[in-house]
Amino acid sequence: MERHYSPEEIRYPTNDEVRVVIMRFQERLAGKIINVSSSGLRLELPTQLPIQTSVEILTAGGVAIFGEIRHCWPADALFHADVRIDDTIFMPLGEHIAEDALSLHASGHGLTAHEFLRMKAHLEHCTQCRSALAEVSEFQLLGLRGEKNFLDEAVSSLEDYVAKFKRQT
Repeated sequence: MERHYSPEEIRYPTNDEVRVVIMRFQERLAGKIINVSSSGLRLELPTQLPIQTSVEILTAGGVAIFGEIRHCWPADALFHADVRIDDTIFMPLGEHIAEDALSLHASGHGLTAHEFLRMKAHLEHCTQCRSALAEVSEFQLLGLRGEKNFLDEAVSSLEDYVAKFKRQT
């Protein structure tokens, strides 16, 4: 199943050391995944790779990502490359996603690239974990609303106090 790269997709920030295998030559490079989405990722590399180069990206978390270089450009002393993800292979792990990982996913940061991709794949077929993610997301949203309400109340009280202070002076 080929997925199409979409620059409009939300990218999840990561900072994962990986091994990048240039498929044609079986050459290995050290690299870093700096962000990831369902259909693509951005690599930081020591060398520039040509567009349409097929790569295999091996993560410490037991995920092999197969893709193609879509863009590659200089970034300071290194290079950044956008990769379209064509396929992924996951080493088997536990049955369901832990609540702390669901919380990180819902907050939009804190997962590694392999955790993000593994979670996306798992959520596609596991209704139990999708329900748990919805609950965690709702809880976080309520927590943010609670923080906002607390701030609103604190500011309102402060404004009342300041107004009273001004009347006394």
